[in-house]
Amino acid sequence: KDYDIVKTLFETKQPDQIGTAARGRKVGQYNKLVVKHVLKVDSSALEKYWQRAAGQEEEGGGRTNVKSHTEEASEEFRRVYQKSSMPLLENELLMLRTPEDCSTRDDGIAQETDERECNEVHEALCKGMNDFKGANESHPKYKKLSFGQGFYLCDDVAKCDLYSPGPVQEMPGCDLRFMTVVRAYMGKALQVQVGAVVLEQPADSTKKPKRKKFFHWRQPLDGTDKVIKDGGGLDGRGHPKEDPFFDWNSVQVMCTQDDPEFSKGWEEKDEKGRSNTLPYRFREFYVPFADPQVETPHVALQYIMAYTREQE
Repeated sequence: KDYDIVKTLFETKQPDQIGTAARGRKVGQYNKLVVKHVLKVDSSALEKYWQRAAGQEEEGGGRTNVKSHTEEASEEFRRVYQKSSMPLLENELLMLRTPEDCSTRDDGIAQETDERECNEVHEALCKGMNDFKGANESHPKYKKLSFGQGFYLCDDVAKCDLYSPGPVQEMPGCDLRFMTVVRAYMGKALQVQVGAVVLEQPADSTKKPKRKKFFHWRQPLDGTDKVIKDGGGLDGRGHPKEDPFFDWNSVQVMCTQDDPEFSKGWEEKDEKGRSNTLPYRFREFYVPFADPQVETPHVALQYIMAYTREQE
């Protein structure tokens, strides 16, 4: 059953976009993602997360307003484990994330000893939990996360795969990559999408035009809309500072491909038919950061998947 649930998550809604980054750039010669191994995680971190999520749901009630391509797999997980000690809650969804792997370090495993310097994948493999610490406020990129501060998630495997840093270094030749499935407390979600306005076209047509970004935020619980300039939100690119936008558990970044009605009143296209909306192809999501040394995270690892990129 677990393998079937994960296979459902690996059924992309946009198969033509596998291996394709922004502006049609190919990141490799492959058109298929294949699950090879699935590891189901049971851990004290997951138990602590679930206890927190159950408490939140008891206070908030209802079902999450998030629309996600992972809903089918989430419903199957909810059905299969409805009588377990940690059933999937109404405000939870299974979501995808690509963790860091050994290819981001030159040495892989420390040479002096057999002890592994755990990164996110190995933290999950060794201890059944992830390090969900957020960026420090003094970090120069603190305010530059795309749509606000948080732990970002995907709902389409084709999108998630684009963040893979490479095959696992300690297993050369097998081309295995890691992807994880987390349980995320989505609850009440704000919505946002960016509209880019061209300020100046460069003389060199190969260069990008100078643009200015406007963040279109919506509080779907009461229909409040607010447009703010880049950097004008909470912590830079976060939600507006008005009261209606402080009642949230997660953020759903709308995309024009799946949510065309969201940008219907302000989308523009250039002479080549390219939309000024960001993102266009894939949704993104995030939940608030939480330092596990201080508080229980808003997400918990449920599966670790090993997969390969293949060409049919």
